[in-house]
Order: sequence, then structure tokens, then C-alpha cells
Amino acid sequence: MERRAKRQPGPKQPGEGRINWIVLLSFVAAGLIALIGGWLVAYDATPFREEHAAYWSGLLVNVGTTLLLAAALVWFERVLVRRVRTQNDRAIVKAADQAAEATANLIGPRIDELENSIRADAAARASGRTESAERVATLPTFEAIETALGRAAEINAVRMRAFPGSDEKFASIVVPGGAVPSSPRLGIVRVPRSASRPARIVLTHGGDEIVWEEGMEARDAFGELNDKMTVAGYAEQAGSLSAGSFFANCSLLLRDAIAARQNDEGRWLSGSPAIELIATDWVITQAGIEVRGRGIVAAKEDFGTYSRGSSRRIGVAVPHEPPHDLDADLWALARERALAALVGSPFPHLESQQPPPWWVG
Repeated sequence: MERRAKRQPGPKQPGEGRINWIVLLSFVAAGLIALIGGWLVAYDATPFREEHAAYWSGLLVNVGTTLLLAAALVWFERVLVRRVRTQNDRAIVKAADQAAEATANLIGPRIDELENSIRADAAARASGRTESAERVATLPTFEAIETALGRAAEINAVRMRAFPGSDEKFASIVVPGGAVPSSPRLGIVRVPRSASRPARIVLTHGGDEIVWEEGMEARDAFGELNDKMTVAGYAEQAGSLSAGSFFANCSLLLRDAIAARQNDEGRWLSGSPAIELIATDWVITQAGIEVRGRGIVAAKEDFGTYSRGSSRRIGVAVPHEPPHDLDADLWALARERALAALVGSPFPHLESQQPPPWWVG
């Protein structure tokens, strides 16, 4: 129930409703003096006693009576003004309160309807983002993964990467390309549609990349990636690629990242933008390495920085041995991947001079 501030009467004007005691007492004193003078003239020895006693006595009595009546009128007039003003103020306040209450009764339902509509729209958008992430696992298409990355980017649930020579930032994640954590790591960059380019998904592995555009089948995109990895000497790793596992991993990471960002029930990530899925329940975010049930087990600050002008790391405080009795193999993989993802490049000024990738334009 809404609380409305109690209305107060308006400020009084100077002297309004206030008795002027100086004037009142002056009238009373003058009246009493006149009455006493009239009594003295009538009953005491005075210069007027014999000749004009009746006249002056009557005059002074009338004057005294008039002054006392005037004093009474002054007092009653001030009291009456004050009472009338109080009643008027109460009537004004009551009328204003009634008007405010009527307005609240009229507007209240509309405000409630607006708030309910806003909450319903927000819930629908949140549900839509979650559904788009879940759809990736069951609908392995360009449209599904492009849409899910876009919905995650709306709320900054995943890392937004910048590339040299471009002012844009692009949603980017990394997931295992197969069923096990040791599978090849595939980077995914969403390039949204613009006036000068179609929508694209860029899949990367090491220095190899393929551009997956709208209308291109998933099998063609993975076939091209497989060929490039084979040419580059990664035929064994290419053999462990699994499109089904890739899409399931994308769905898992996006779903967890979106849930954390939306503060959904059952979330376990911190809500910091997600970078890479190490394995189920293991994620690298911009806050560090996060493990379900353990929180952030290695903060970003623990990975140190590069010494200026060199590729030597300084300030690394992440132990080689897994903390909290964590799985040693997953810890080693997560530590290695986080060192590359969280510290950045040792020579950013050189990278800034590189031309942007062709698929950005």
C-alpha cells in the first residue's frame, strides 16, 4: 500500500490570525481611564463637578465603554479569523487528500498494469535467451548458434573481443570440439550482420579459421575445418572432432553464462562474462577459473602480467598443484588455458598495428 505524505496547511502570513496585544491593552487601559474619569467627574470633587458634571461624566463613560467594546471586538475578530482560517485549511487539506486519493485510485491500476507488463516482458526476454542457448544442442545450425551468441551478447554474458583496426566488439567463446576436455579447442566468434557484410560465425583452431556464413550447412563448415586442420598437420586432433559434442558444449557454456548473468535460480557462475568451457562444471570467465560448488578457485589477478617490453610473466600466484582437491588433469588444462586467456598479449602495441581480419569488414 502506498504511503502519501500528510499535507500541512500553508504558511501563515505575518500577523495573520494573531492578536495584537499592544493595541488591545491600549484600548482597555484607555477605556478604564475614561470610565474612572467619568466616575470622578460624577461623584468626586472636580472642576467640572458643579457646572458641566453630567455632560463630561456621560461623555467619559461613553468613551470608556466604546474603548472597552473596541478591545473586545479586536480580540473576538482575531479569534474568529484564526478559527475560520483553521477550518479553511482543514477543508483544503481534506479536499486535496480526497483528490490525491481519487487520482491514486485512477492511476494505481494503470501503474500496476505497467509494472506487471514490464516484469512479464523481462521474464519473456530472459526465457527467450535461455531457450536460444538450449536450442543449440538440439538444432545444430548456423542460425541456432548465431542467435544464441547474439542473445548472450545482449547482456554481456560472454566475452566481447576487439580486433585490430576495428571499433566493433564481437561475442567470442571457446569450447572443446569433441566429447572430452582434451579435444581440440575451437574458438567461436560471432560477426553480426551489417550493411556491408552478412552474418558470420568464425571457427578457429590455432592459426586455422573458417568462415561459416548463413545458408552453409554445419557438415560443410566442419568438413572445411577438418581439411584445414589436416593440412596444418593436426589430422589426429581433427579426427576427434565431433559436431554433436561441439554444439552440446556451446549450449552448455551459453546456458550457464546466461543463467548467471540473469541471476536465474540454480546459477553457479559468478556472472562475469564467460570465456571458455574447460569441461562440465569448469569454466574460465573474466573473473578467473570457476568450478561448480567451489566458486572462483583462481582469480584473474593471480595470473599476473607480462613484464613491460618482454614475454616474461611476473606476479603469477596460481599454483601448479590443484587447490581444494580438484582434478589434477582438469586443473592443469584450466591453468594453461587461463594463462593465455586472462593475461593477454605481451606486445599489444604490435597487434594494434595489424590489419583487421577480412571477415570483420
